[in-house]
Amino acid sequence: MTRVADTIRTDPPIGDAAGSLASYDPCAVLTPVEARDALAGATAPAVARGLFRCGWSPENEVSAMVRFESGRVEAGTLPPVDLGGQFAAVLPGAKPGTCRVQWENRGAPSGDAEFAEVSISNVGPLPLDPCANAIGAARAVRAKLPQG
Repeated sequence: MTRVADTIRTDPPIGDAAGSLASYDPCAVLTPVEARDALAGATAPAVARGLFRCGWSPENEVSAMVRFESGRVEAGTLPPVDLGGQFAAVLPGAKPGTCRVQWENRGAPSGDAEFAEVSISNVGPLPLDPCANAIGAARAVRAKLPQG
């Protein structure tokens, strides 16, 4: 199974992977220190949730997720944020304590895009701004990805 996953990452069936997120491991785009910062000081191992999603869920009830998708980047309800040369949508959740940051990696003629998303969820009592933590983690992730 590992060989199949490695093949899909390095030679994905969706075509040329040059500049694509398909060859990146979402569990490897946050260092342990960056993950700890996103998780309000807690540590947790990265847990793959399929080939293109990864989550961190420490005991402090703050969790993080990195995912690579295709589709359309949603329109943010807050002003776009600069992730270092790439603007991203900031999407506070309907539930308090949640926030997602999405940005396009590369477009496609169909109108769909390949995009990345970083989300933070705080279901516990810790006082934190999930959007600030999601933006910080998104900046760290964006710095490691191709410049679409």
